[in-house]
Parts: sequence; structure tokens; C-alpha cells
Amino acid sequence: MEAKTPKDLKLIEAALDRHLLFQEMDAITRLFVIGEMQKMTLPAGADVYLEGASPQLFMVLVDGCLRVGWRKEVSPGKEFGEETFLTDLPRNERVVTKTKVELWALNKAHFIAVKDKLRTKKAEEIQQLLFAVSKRFRALTKSQVRKVALVATEVRADAGSVLTSIGLCTEVCFLVREGKTSLGANINCIGKSQLAGKPCKHTVSALTSVLAWKIEKKGVDAVLWPSLQHTLQHNFLKSALRACNFPLRSEELNTVMRCSAFHSYKQKETVLLQSEPGACMCFVLQGQLVFQSQPDTPISSIRSKSEDWGGEFTLPSDVLVSSKSALVAFLPLSLFAVSLQGEVRVTPPSSILQEDLKEVPLFQTLSAEKLEELSLIATEVCYEKETVIVQKGEMARFIYVIKSGFGVIGQHTSREHIVGPGNFFGQHTWLYNEPVVNNFMAYTKLVCLTFPINSLQNFLKGRTKKWIQWKSALQDTKWSLDSFLMLRTLDRVRGGGIFLVGNKIDNMLCMLSAVTITGETDDSDTAKAHQAIGRLAHPFLMSWMPTLRLLPFTYYGISFVQGQSLAQLLKDLPRGLHNREARFYVACLTLLLEHFHSCKITFRNLQMDTVHVDATGYPTLIDFKRCKLTTERTYTIATSPWYTAPETLRREGAGLEVDYWSLGVLLYECMFSTFPFGTKTQSPYEIYDAVLLGKYEFPYHSEQELWPVEEVIELLLVSNPAKRLPGGLKALKQHSWFRGLDWVTAK
Repeated sequence: MEAKTPKDLKLIEAALDRHLLFQEMDAITRLFVIGEMQKMTLPAGADVYLEGASPQLFMVLVDGCLRVGWRKEVSPGKEFGEETFLTDLPRNERVVTKTKVELWALNKAHFIAVKDKLRTKKAEEIQQLLFAVSKRFRALTKSQVRKVALVATEVRADAGSVLTSIGLCTEVCFLVREGKTSLGANINCIGKSQLAGKPCKHTVSALTSVLAWKIEKKGVDAVLWPSLQHTLQHNFLKSALRACNFPLRSEELNTVMRCSAFHSYKQKETVLLQSEPGACMCFVLQGQLVFQSQPDTPISSIRSKSEDWGGEFTLPSDVLVSSKSALVAFLPLSLFAVSLQGEVRVTPPSSILQEDLKEVPLFQTLSAEKLEELSLIATEVCYEKETVIVQKGEMARFIYVIKSGFGVIGQHTSREHIVGPGNFFGQHTWLYNEPVVNNFMAYTKLVCLTFPINSLQNFLKGRTKKWIQWKSALQDTKWSLDSFLMLRTLDRVRGGGIFLVGNKIDNMLCMLSAVTITGETDDSDTAKAHQAIGRLAHPFLMSWMPTLRLLPFTYYGISFVQGQSLAQLLKDLPRGLHNREARFYVACLTLLLEHFHSCKITFRNLQMDTVHVDATGYPTLIDFKRCKLTTERTYTIATSPWYTAPETLRREGAGLEVDYWSLGVLLYECMFSTFPFGTKTQSPYEIYDAVLLGKYEFPYHSEQELWPVEEVIELLLVSNPAKRLPGGLKALKQHSWFRGLDWVTAK
């Protein structure tokens, strides 16, 4: 390769400085890039490239003259070709040499290869430096080190400059590559404690010119959190467990550590109250804890002995932090005992667990005897926020069913989604004896019912197992737009639409909802609704596939249920449904709304058109565009005028009670084929006036069996939301109208 003259280097450097792509490069990368530039000499009248070509070259002219198009000329020292280099777009003008020219060209493929080579070299160097610093960093994987290398920048400090000051925390660490510091030649890491957010213990200055990698804590946290923190914390916990001589196998140790929670405390903070010791083990990983009554005796662990596992365990006094800070690990004692295959199990009484199991849609088809058997193998475990419960690629030892709180499946990926009460995880290993294909982490404080994975064969069979397989297949699907065949447009809305598509692999029908992304984050009402319904898991509901984000759209895949709406069924029934039929549909909808509300979601659009009856005769809900989390009250009208609740019209803000009102209107329409407020021919404003007035009448009838129905409607159609349906949906299920109904199968 021909050498570059000082004049050539000066012109190339100036050209690189004018472009952001090269401005952000460190000095070493820039030298390699310049070294990859090749010299080209062309005679007058030669084509550099033609119109429509995309040569992907960045060129700097050092001698001669070029003509771009018919008018523009390029003189020495100027660069050109950056459009095709950066964007791969074809040139819209022809470039011809006006005189003999000399130029230096950088090929895009060479540029990418150089960056990859230097990135790998940089990662290897940083890995060696990190491994030499502390055993904590040796736990990092190669992929984690590469992530750290991406946020490391090269800096040079002059002799006499101060790198760190004692007592200060700038959250910056330096890995010295060349030069000497006041710490000595053998210490190449300065400020490692700052990556943990702690102040420096020494003031360090440069004795000579120092070349170093600069790593900032915020950069490390951005690329490694929470994996780095979990890796370091789990190493501490592993040492603490081994120090207690617990006979744990490797897989049992990993299970226990995944189910542990880590908390940081400041000096004099209370870790445990004497009155609330908690059903957990406690290990001190960093710092020092003491009993308030024994301030001179450090504590290394609490309830780490089997004799302390019983429910009668008490603390001598409150547990406080005596050091400047402390890191404490909490392990659920129940799961720890199971992992040890011991007999001691600190779990709620069997009767309480049976009541909890009845509320889980997954087990609602089980008989009372089966629920009693299942409660004997169930364990209730509490996980703190951001606890990684199961990691991708691992064999799940338990099936986790969410009792309360929310988890996230697919951590730190574009396909992650939040799941709420009733959802389950770990079924992939149970169904297929394969590792799980997604991470599972606590999104909030999470309470799960856990079941040993090999013990559910006698409980989850038939229709329930098919539902689990169906939901699991959708949850684990890695799909693209090419996976489907477009069949029909179901609905067109502003910025997107809903389409009926067929899956090319299994020939299943799905609904594909496309929503326009308007900015960096998708915060549209439809997107919020899909994020909300992703938390749901009920056999009467459709299932959702992971979200696919392809600019400018976000795509939501939903299983398609064949059948027709309840409104279409009632068209041929001018007198409405019979009492028994109405009770069946309302009972099913009551179970669905109860599940929605347990997941803190308001449906808001319950009406005849949004209730779909499938091929088996069971109702399900469709059209989830108006769903909303109950963390915020809503003031918008989300349904048809006849079903709009009065508090929405009064602008008081609506909560869960709007679903009670809609259920009452729907029941009235089912029984009498008309609306309680307004008629089909009235304008919306006339209907709203009737709703606000709140007066309605029951059509004349002589059937005594309809009296309980009228009482249910009167409980639901109360204008004051605070007095509407006292006791909620659980109380409604105890009403005399539902007497004799089998709530397990809604028959």
C-alpha cells in the first residue's frame, strides 16, 4: 500500500473531522481507518462512478479536479461519496474527472472489518485488565465484557493531573494501559469501588503521561444491569451458603439463588423487626448486622439452622445495620426446604392454599378433591422486584403461577411482555422437556404458587393441557410478517388496522393488529391496551403472541376465535334469552371480569358486539382497544351511548365500577331485547340524558323466575358508583339467581 505524505494526512484528517461518524472515534481506531484508505489515480475524463451507482466509498480528493453532475466541482481537500457510504443509497448524479486526479478512498466493508477487529481487541484487553483487578470481575462472561468494552472510552491524562480524590465518588473507573500513577506500576485499575457507587479510598495522580480506558458507572449499569449486579450478588450468596455447609447440589444451589432477593441498607436502618421475622432465611453478604439488644455481636445469618425453621421462631430484638452499609440476601424458607428435600415447609395452611387455587383459572376445572391434593404440593413464594426467577436456556424445576403482582417474560428484548395474576411460567419444560426459551423476572413484588414440575401430570389433563400448549406455543413464538398469509381486512383505523391472517406453519387463523409508532416510545391508547391485556391468562380469553416492533408499526398477534357475536345471536330472538341461557352467559362474563379486575384492568367496552360466542358455545371478549390499567382513572367515553356509565358522563372519572354498569345493561338487553336507557332511534345526547336521569322500567311479565334477575340488574344499575354492587363480583356470585350453578364449568 502506498504511503501517505504529510499533505495527504492533513487533508484526510480535516475531511474526517467534518463528519460525525469519524469525530466520535478514538485515536487508535482513526489511525487504523486512515491506514485502510487506498490511493486511486484517474486520468482526465474518466468516470469515478455513474448515476444510480452505489460504490460505498468515502473519498478525499488530494490533487486535481472533479465534476459532480453538470455544474458542481470538487477541489482538493474536499470529500465526497459520504451519502452512499452512510446510507447505501444510490447516487443521483454522475461523477467525472475534469483533470488528472489523485484521491484516497475508504471501502465500507474494510471500515466495518476494522471496527470489528478493534472492538474484539479492545474487549480482550479490557477483559485482561478487569480479571487482574478483582475476583468479582472474573465472574463476567465474554459477552458481558464485550458490553463493557462498548462503553469504555480512551483517555490520556498529563503528568500531575488528579484521576481520583479521596472521599469523592465521581462513578468513574480507569484501566491504565500505559504510564505510571501514584499507586504504583503493579496497580492498573483506579477507582474500581466507584463502579459500585462507593467513594474513593485514595487520591491518585498521574506521575507520567497516562493512557487509560475510562469506564463510567452509568454506562456499565446501562449495558449490564441487572445481570452484573446479580452475578456479583449470587457469588457472595454462594460463598455464604457454602460457609453454612448446606448439602446442596449445583442445580439446587442455582434454584435457591434465583429465588433469593437482595437489599442494600444504610447505617442504623432496620433490616428485620422482632415482631415480623418473616418466613425467610437471611444472609449478610457485605457489611455488618447486629441485634439491637446485642450491639457488640455481629450477625452473619438468621434462620440458617434447621431448628430455626419452624413457625414459632422469634428474634431476640430488632436487627439493625451497624456498618456504613450492608448488602443482605433473603431466601424464601419454603422453597429452600423443598430444595433440600427436607420435611420442614413453612407454607400457608392447606385450607388457605385451596382457596387460592380456586381463584387461578388454570385450576378452576379441578374438583374439590383434586384441589386438596394439589394444595399439598403447592408452595407460596414471594419475590422482590427485579428478581430473576428463571433464565433463558435453563431447565425449569417448577411451574410458577402468579398469585399477585406482575412478572415480565423476555427480559431486555423487544418481545418482552408483562404478565399478571393467573399467568404461568415454566410450562415449556413440563410440556416438551426442553429448556425455557425466555427469561422470567419479577416486574413488581411478586407472589407465586410453585409446583414441582413432575408432580402436575395427574392434575393438568385434557382441555386444560391443550389450553396450556396453545398459550405456550403463542407465548414462545418467534414470528415475522413473512410467517402469515393475508386473508382479509377486518377493520381499518387511523394509523393502522386489524387483519385476518393465516399462519403458514400450522394453518391457524390469527388477527394481526398494526399500530403506528409516533415517536421513540409507543404510548398510543391501543398500545397501552395491548400492554394491559398481555397480563391476562384465562381459558375464556384469546391468547396473544409476543409483540413485533418494525418501524413505523408495532404488530400484535392475537389468536382468532371462530363464532359470532352475542348481538348476532339475539337478532333472531325478539323476546331475548331464556333465564337459564342468560344466567350462563352472565356467569361466564362475571368470571372474565373478575379475572380482569384481579389483574387491575378495566375492560370498559362490555356490550353485545364485544362478546363473542365460540364454536363450543362459551363466550369470550373481543375488541380490547379500550382496556385500561386501573392505576389511573379514565374520563373518556369508551363504549356505545346505551352502555355508558353515568360517572363517565359526569366527568367524575371511571374505575372498575363501569364494568358492573355495562354488565347490568347487557343483562337487561339479554332478557328483554331492549335497552334500559334510550332507544335505537334516539340521538346520543338523548340517550346520555336518560342515563344521567337513571330511571328505567322492567317490561310487563308474569314469570316469577325473573324476579331474581331484576334484583341483579338493580344491584348493577346504581347511578352512584360507590354504592354499585356492594361486595363486588365475588358477592354477585353468591346471589340467589346463580344458586345451583357450577362455577367450575359455568354450567
